[in-house]
Amino acid sequence: MRHRQGASAVEFALTLPVLTTLFAAVMEYGWMFWQQQAILNAVRDGVRVGVATSQADDPEGVAETRAEVSIEGFGLECDGTTDCVTTGTLTDVDGYDYLNLEMRYTYTPLTGGLLPVPDFIVARMVMCMEDQS
Repeated sequence: MRHRQGASAVEFALTLPVLTTLFAAVMEYGWMFWQQQAILNAVRDGVRVGVATSQADDPEGVAETRAEVSIEGFGLECDGTTDCVTTGTLTDVDGYDYLNLEMRYTYTPLTGGLLPVPDFIVARMVMCMEDQS
């Protein structure tokens, strides 16, 4: 019986790195997917406001501002710095104007590079402008 006393300690030592990595992965990817969803929702909100704005009132700027304000509601910073860049453009396709809105957010990993994660989270939405005059 004495030779089996250390078996539990050895088993724990072998499983601890696996469990720690699994826990870190759940935390890291959960945080990353939450940020991705928040950024997508902010871009969706921005483009919806932008397409309802008259073309004379700068719908690109309105959409960018709305997306940046919306992302702050999720607790993320987006003030046009290199960490977060929002770009709105109007394009003409077959006589119809479309508003393109893209937000590029620099992702900072929780685990400090222990797991593979993207450098940026990018969300893009395209909608047809309501005011086609």
